[in-house]
Amino acid sequence: MKALILALIVVVSLVAGEIPRACSTSDTDKFPFCNPKLDLDSRLKDLISRISDEYKPKLLTARSSPNNNIPSLGVPEYDWGANCVHGVQSRCGTRCPTSFPNPNALGATWNMSLVYDMGQVIGIELRALWLEGVGENRADNLPHVGLDCWSPNININRDPRWGRNVEVATEDPYIGGLYG
Repeated sequence: MKALILALIVVVSLVAGEIPRACSTSDTDKFPFCNPKLDLDSRLKDLISRISDEYKPKLLTARSSPNNNIPSLGVPEYDWGANCVHGVQSRCGTRCPTSFPNPNALGATWNMSLVYDMGQVIGIELRALWLEGVGENRADNLPHVGLDCWSPNININRDPRWGRNVEVATEDPYIGGLYG
């Protein structure tokens, strides 16, 4: 099964449209922050010094994509924080992502190896969808999903009035810790 999924990722990456990448054009690859021979601190200091104040708020807001790119520096947009509370919630690519039971149902199983396996599948599918350039399942047609998720939610379910109880695995601190 793992070999099949890895083969799918390779095939998808070969046929997918070009995902915007930083430092990928002759106009932008000359910046010091694009030089992999420099240490990370030097590269970060150079990049941050070049970002004007008008772009900084957009870079700090998860839902600013696709407007959080910096064309003059060749920094592409990045949609950080895909929703993966019970599977990658995005549009379908070559295949649709798996939808798992809600976290409260998973917590009720007390089976953390099952939760671990679910996390593995979500990670692989998120990477495949990212390589394919698939976007989140939203009406505003956000660009491709990022490589990180807003999950798991490891809050403890203490108050039924909270309204997001379906997103957490349990009210038990021990199971909540294992789930996280």
